[in-house]
Amino acid sequence: MPTDFCTWTIPTLIPQPKRIPGAALLASLLVLSGCSHHLTRSKAAELLQKTTDCAKPISMELNLGGIAYAGTNMGVYEGMQRAGYLKVNGPMFGGASYYTYTVLLTAAGEDAMRKYGWTLGPKETRCAFRASCPPPQPQKLDIPVAACKISEVTGVVEEGNKATVDFVQIAEPNEFMKSLAKKLGQSDEPRKESGRREFTLYDDGWRVAPPS
Repeated sequence: MPTDFCTWTIPTLIPQPKRIPGAALLASLLVLSGCSHHLTRSKAAELLQKTTDCAKPISMELNLGGIAYAGTNMGVYEGMQRAGYLKVNGPMFGGASYYTYTVLLTAAGEDAMRKYGWTLGPKETRCAFRASCPPPQPQKLDIPVAACKISEVTGVVEEGNKATVDFVQIAEPNEFMKSLAKKLGQSDEPRKESGRREFTLYDDGWRVAPPS
C-alpha cells in the first residue's frame, strides 16, 4: 500500500462507488482534494512572509568609532547627526582615495539604542579599505528601521514542480524611523516594491527557492 496518502486513488481507498453511501464517497473525495499540490496566492504569501528576509526587520548598519569613508558625503551619518543621535568628527584625509572620521553616539543616541533595541557588534581590528583609522576601534551598529510585509501576491505560474511568484512587499517604518523622518523633514510613508521569487515543490509541500 502506498505510504503517501496524496498518491492514493479512489479505487484504492474504497470499493466501487455503487456500494458506498453517497455521504461516505463525498467525504473521501473531499479528503483527497485537500492533497492538491496547487500553490495558491495565499500560501505563497504566507511562505514569503515566514521564510524569506521579510520575516526579519529591515535594518540599516552604521559604523561607530574610527572609520574610513570614500569621500566627504556622509549621507545617513549626517542625517543621524542632524537628528542628534551621532557626533561625527572629520573628515581628515587618510591617504589614497579615502577620508577618516570619528563617529560616536551622543547621549540621545545611547538613549535611542536602549529604547529601540539597536545592537552594537564587537570591536574590529581594522576599518574599511584596510585603512589606518583614528581611535576608538570601529564597531557595527545595527538599527532596525522598518517591518517588511508581503502585501499582495500578484501572480503564480506553475510548471511541474516549479513555480514563479510575483508579489508586492511593503517596508513599514517603525517608531524610530518615523521619529527620524519627522526630525529631518522627510516622508515616513511606507515604501512599496515589486519582487519575484521561485518556488520548488518537495514531498512535504512548496518551499521558497534560494535567491539566484
